Amino acid sequence: SRIGSVYHNLGIVNGILNVEAVRIAQAKFGNRTLTGDEVRWGFEHLKLDPARVEALGAKDLFHSINVSWDNHEGDGYVTFQQWDGKKW
Repeated sequence: SRIGSVYHNLGIVNGILNVEAVRIAQAKFGNRTLTGDEVRWGFEHLKLDPARVEALGAKDLFHSINVSWDNHEGDGYVTFQQWDGKKW
C-alpha cells in the first residue's frame, strides 16, 4: 500500500545511491569487500548524470548528482515537497 509513497520513493533512492557508491568504489579498489573508508570514497565521487539516472529506472525519482569530498551539496539543484496535512 506504500508503493509510490514518499517512504517507498526515499527507500528506492537511498538504495540506488548506496549501491552506486559501492559500485564506484569497487571500480577503484577492486571487486571485493570494501572498508568503510573505501565506501566513503565512493560516495565522495558519486556522479550520476541524467543518462545514468534514466538507465537506473529512476528518471522521475531524483535528478543528476555530482558530489565530491569538498562539495557535498553537489550541483545545487533543490526540490521541495509540500504536504497539506492530507496528501503530498
